[in-house]
Amino acid sequence: MAPGATAGPLALAPAALALLLVAIAAVAVAEEPKPSAAAPPSAPNTAVLPAPLEWDRFDRRCRALAQRAATERPRVLFLGDSITERWSTVGQAVWRARFEPLGAANFGVVGDRTQSLLWRFDHGGYARMAPEVVVLLIGTNNVKNGRNSPSETAEGVAEVVRTLRLEMPTSRVLLLSVLPCGESSGAPHRRAAAEVNRRLAAVADSPCVDLLDCTALFVDAEGRIPDRWMADKLHPTEEGYRRLADALEPAVRRLACFGPRRE
Repeated sequence: MAPGATAGPLALAPAALALLLVAIAAVAVAEEPKPSAAAPPSAPNTAVLPAPLEWDRFDRRCRALAQRAATERPRVLFLGDSITERWSTVGQAVWRARFEPLGAANFGVVGDRTQSLLWRFDHGGYARMAPEVVVLLIGTNNVKNGRNSPSETAEGVAEVVRTLRLEMPTSRVLLLSVLPCGESSGAPHRRAAAEVNRRLAAVADSPCVDLLDCTALFVDAEGRIPDRWMADKLHPTEEGYRRLADALEPAVRRLACFGPRRE
């Protein structure tokens, strides 16, 4: 600057001007809105993904059922978990009296979930049986201990029904509600099962799929499950199976055109 000259308000030394520009740039960058973090991808619904149960008994049972599927042609096919399989043990006398005469086959598997039942369709050769009616009871083991949410479980049941309709297009499907369980109406498993059942009405939206709500068969007026119907509050006793058969048999006979039962 020349001697005697007066500095104006913006007359800055080059070094000072550079520092000022850096500071302004830093403030501008700090004030720029940061891009929002991408939402983490939602976990897949395991209830709709075919997967076997990782235990030996499941493998042995599935192998035995695949062998039966290669030769048997039942008119009525029962699919489901331990509640279905136990028709062959606890409910055996009721089964022999009520469903054997209808040409029924029990393909229940202890521990079965929607995903393992889907896996069984992929590996069991069930389509060749082509029954007139499929009785389906599945979902309890999905919601048990929070393995799947009620909405995930209902989607899993819907996927099973969709697969049934593709694999067995001439079969009618009798979809049973998830049975009540737990000591009280407020038990977590009971509430989860009730929520699944609320969503099943949307699954039975086809003329070939009928929904049978079995909840009232096992719950008394106080909302409790009596021991005489379900001693462990999960699996029916012999009397419980008899109550279930009273509701099931007329529906199966109607769907398969057997006519009413003769006493």
